[in-house]
Amino acid sequence: MAAGLFLFSACTAPAPAVRPPAQSTTSHPLRVAISQPVTSLSPRNALVSLPFVYLPMYDSLTRLGPGYSVLPGAAVKWEVAPSGTGWMFSLRDDLTWQNGSSVTAEDVAFSVNQMVEHAWPCRVLLPAVTGAKVVDQHTVEVLTRSQDVSVPSALAYLWLIPKTYYEAVGPAGFDRNPVGSGPYEVANFEPGANITFRRRATRHAYRFPVADTVKFQVIPGNIARLGALRSGEADITLNVTYTPEQVDLLQRSGVMMIANDTSSLMVMLPEGTADARQSPLRDRRVRLALNYAVNKSSIASIIYRGLAEPIGQAAVPGTFYWDDSAPAVPFDPKKAADLLVDAGYPAGFQLAGGLDLALGPAYRDAVLAVQSDLRDIGVNFNINLLDSPEYEDRLTGRGGTLRGDLWVQSVSDYTGFAGSLRGIFGCNRPIAGQPSSVFYCNPAWDKLMDQALAELDPARRVQLLHEANRIQREDIPAIFLVTNPTFIAYTARVQGLNVTMPYYYTLDRVSVTG
Repeated sequence: MAAGLFLFSACTAPAPAVRPPAQSTTSHPLRVAISQPVTSLSPRNALVSLPFVYLPMYDSLTRLGPGYSVLPGAAVKWEVAPSGTGWMFSLRDDLTWQNGSSVTAEDVAFSVNQMVEHAWPCRVLLPAVTGAKVVDQHTVEVLTRSQDVSVPSALAYLWLIPKTYYEAVGPAGFDRNPVGSGPYEVANFEPGANITFRRRATRHAYRFPVADTVKFQVIPGNIARLGALRSGEADITLNVTYTPEQVDLLQRSGVMMIANDTSSLMVMLPEGTADARQSPLRDRRVRLALNYAVNKSSIASIIYRGLAEPIGQAAVPGTFYWDDSAPAVPFDPKKAADLLVDAGYPAGFQLAGGLDLALGPAYRDAVLAVQSDLRDIGVNFNINLLDSPEYEDRLTGRGGTLRGDLWVQSVSDYTGFAGSLRGIFGCNRPIAGQPSSVFYCNPAWDKLMDQALAELDPARRVQLLHEANRIQREDIPAIFLVTNPTFIAYTARVQGLNVTMPYYYTLDRVSVTG
């Protein structure tokens, strides 16, 4: 894993001039089937997990490349601010909004400040940012409360908006008629259903799309998406969790597949609920026993048919936080039983709060396998199948709702710096404020993560992240299960697809042959 690719080299010299390729476009629309409804194209509602939906019409200060490297976007270079906190971004001078006006430093600072003041969804990736100010017409300073080297990476998810236009039409007006600086503009938008982008008449400064039209269509359900690919209704589906049977069917139909380890699947052992219920899960020996009791290799090979790998850490492969030297806890039911005896539970125990699982097929088979393996050592629990409102209530602790003793979590990492982990782990960063919501708290882990995010040397930073990872593994805040692959599926007519990151990629160079 090329952790050293976090680009501070981009901070020292302007990006080389981008030479546009020969104009090569196609009139065949690129038709993309997605699973999540998009109800707004405004950055104030933009889903962090779907950057490829917003990239056609928006630019960001930076972009992400292979190995979570940081590449120039609207900014050509960046460096730590003279104060030692915050970042100075030098901007391009040749970007224009889709309404023809130039992208200015005021626009960039306004975008950052709107994100902070109104808690845009990408705010979760930029917790240290407190605002931005214009230094001069080509420079913006992004202000932070402490040094955070993940900021240039996370700013790839902050879509820039035009200040004058946004203030004139207001948030609601921008929702109806959004304007960006990307190479496409909105031709048609049916919230929750379809988005059609058409290529702008004016050439973009550094992005050179091929397809004249890109159409996103929300197609709920894997069966329907499978049918759309096989019938030719869709050319590509992005980041879908297909079952192994569905992968086989698509491949037999001549559909191409790219597998991405976009997240890691775990059964969380929430510290707050264990304390509230005085649960046996408070004992580290018990938590370790549960890890020995679950046959992760079987889940990976049988349920996922070899498309997943067993894990022994709360990290996503390929990220800076991931430690290649950390093995999965082996399957050893006898050792699990011995640990329970040592902890004072020779006959096992019942977890009265059960395991919370959202309705739907996701993770169902893996959870049933976990339930069966734990039953074999005398640990029993019910599975609480929850609809979305109740699931969210328990997730956030709304109304004092106490979540289950166990909780299924698929942890993603959008920047490589374990930002999503910090949303659910850490003494001061639980997913909700109530003690019953805390997944895990160890001040030593918090301290190491803070040090890592302040460390400018890439090698030393990875050492700190791996030390934090080790402490977390030893605390055992979860039953670590397997990598959780998602798939990009596309027909043989699709050309030019180049996926270098699990989430962050554009469709600029993708086309559909006749």
